Amino acid sequence: MTTIFISYRRDDAAAYAGRLYDGLRERYGDDHVFMDVDRIQPGENFAAVIARSIHGADVVLAVIGDSWLTVANESQQRRLDDPDDFVRLELQTALDAGRRVIPVLVGDAKMPAEQALPQPLRRLAGLQAVTLSNERWDYDSERLIRSIDSGARPRARRKWLWAGAALAAVALAAVLALPQTSRLVSRSVQLRAAPAAVSVEQARAMVAQHNFFHTRWNAAGSAAVLAPERKLLGTDVVVSETHYRLMWQQRASPRPLDHDRARAYVEELNARRFAGFNDWRLPTLEEAMTLMGSGTSEDCHLHKLFDRSGPIMHTADTTDSGRNWIVYFCDGIAVPERAGFNAQVRAVRALR
Repeated sequence: MTTIFISYRRDDAAAYAGRLYDGLRERYGDDHVFMDVDRIQPGENFAAVIARSIHGADVVLAVIGDSWLTVANESQQRRLDDPDDFVRLELQTALDAGRRVIPVLVGDAKMPAEQALPQPLRRLAGLQAVTLSNERWDYDSERLIRSIDSGARPRARRKWLWAGAALAAVALAAVLALPQTSRLVSRSVQLRAAPAAVSVEQARAMVAQHNFFHTRWNAAGSAAVLAPERKLLGTDVVVSETHYRLMWQQRASPRPLDHDRARAYVEELNARRFAGFNDWRLPTLEEAMTLMGSGTSEDCHLHKLFDRSGPIMHTADTTDSGRNWIVYFCDGIAVPERAGFNAQVRAVRALR
């Protein structure tokens, strides 16, 4: 199991580090995430416990707030310039021990330049950072977890990930077991069009059922081999495809919107009869996933016929807790986000 050490300063990142700690404990277990305030017992030597914990960690998260680089002590000396500063010691120990260090930027912090760091920490400037923002905490946390897991040993995966992979493998095997001629026949597939409350387990099963591409749940998936066609209807550009019998906006909404404004945006399309139709709607999660992985555009898992202006897209589906299902084409995932989350809209309608 992956073991994680969280390095942070109380001055600028205590709240962020605490929130991150709670989420990682839920993911990896109490015994595999270390943060000083929780794990050091009265009477123990702080420096010795920290050093022991870092040497036993697989990953060290360097949580960097907006004053991490400049915060000073009572003598107005920059803390990072003090060889006995605990944050400096933590990260120097991790770098010298060859631990995997991931800078985590919070509170609008920027990655420090190499020349701004003391000599023992200058290697930190060359490492790829992850940003955690309050506005997109769930999504950013998932990206961090994927980064942690990508460098972990196989046994670090949790049981439910293996179960999801097994389910996807069963679905893929069933497809491959069909006669070759059957797989080559293009047949129209009817997907759910009505909005619904979809749990994570149901979404994972749906991805496996349709063999949709999903970076975490079904990386071998490809969905159908689509043959979409871009059309100009009046002055509006759409993309039609016959396998799922759907017509899409080619471009997404000009800017990200929350869920209520997303629905209002679709109503505006219908009011002006976009492309000559007034039955546009937000896609269900199933419908949105048909665009995932079936032909890519640069580094995004979005079909090349679609404009890249909408890499993060609303769906009409929610979870039982009221979160909204959002599709992230560049990351190749679909995840539920909090109510009020801003994403773009690509409306869809059924072909008659």
